[in-house]
Amino acid sequence: QPYIHSHPIGGGLGTSGPIGMKNVPHHPLAKFATDSGYVKYAVELGWIGLAIICFSYFIILRNAINEYFSTQEKDIKTLMGASASFIFSFYVAQYAQDSLGQLTDIVVYFPVIAFTLRGSSLEGRTDKLTI
Repeated sequence: QPYIHSHPIGGGLGTSGPIGMKNVPHHPLAKFATDSGYVKYAVELGWIGLAIICFSYFIILRNAINEYFSTQEKDIKTLMGASASFIFSFYVAQYAQDSLGQLTDIVVYFPVIAFTLRGSSLEGRTDKLTI
């Protein structure tokens, strides 16, 4: 905690854990193993970066929940509910381990976010929606 409080913008990306030991072995965070994704954000991005990340997580989850309640079609509502619960489970898993920032971001996480952002434009187009 003293390091996080004294460095509001963090130590830099890739400076903690095994990646830090490999890339910058002389950095004070190189030997600090971050098990939680939020702790990793706090030491690498600082408390300012952590606040920005948490705010963006809130906006993404709020948008997914709003899309779920605003849609009228049953198929899209089911997919929006699944997307919102998927996003929420990723954010909960981020507390215990570093779940985001892996290959799953590209393959699963970002497409689900894109789907929730485009949810309102899918109304009336379920014939073109393949599940």
